[in-house]
Amino acid sequence: WCELGDAITAAGRDQTTHVVILRAEGRGFNAGVDIKEMQKTEGFTALIDAKSGEARTRALSYFRRAGAYLQQQDYDKAISDFGEGLALDAGNAAGHYGRAIAYEAKKDTDRAIVDYDSAIEINPRNVKALSNRAAIYADMRAYERAVEDNNRVIELEPDEASGYVARGLTYARRGD
Repeated sequence: WCELGDAITAAGRDQTTHVVILRAEGRGFNAGVDIKEMQKTEGFTALIDAKSGEARTRALSYFRRAGAYLQQQDYDKAISDFGEGLALDAGNAAGHYGRAIAYEAKKDTDRAIVDYDSAIEINPRNVKALSNRAAIYADMRAYERAVEDNNRVIELEPDEASGYVARGLTYARRGD
């Protein structure tokens, strides 16, 4: 990966390079990066540093590296990379969702809610964002909002028990 990263970084410094084409054979290869085998972030950093390609491709590299940081529980770096990716692709619901998870892990629920709101606005069927936002609302004792989100989860996935359980727990917390 280091050799690949060095080659991509060098190509990115060359002003005449407009495209870097990666070809690989084997299992699990995805857009030049085997995510399952990459435990560190250097490969994503190389793709980002290359600064070639379209913004959405670079945004995806930021999002993937941010995801690796999330797995490493390095929430500040994850938040930073999700922010960089969203600056390039603001309409990416997964980017907002991922950053919300990082904010929530840092107990910054206000910012988490803002990103969950964005993820849901972009993709109103995002059950995970709805469920997570409902849990935050319940913790904040904003029970009506929590119930609304849980109702939406149930509407979207009526055969899944988790929405019903969360709604029932919210009712119990508010004394119903």
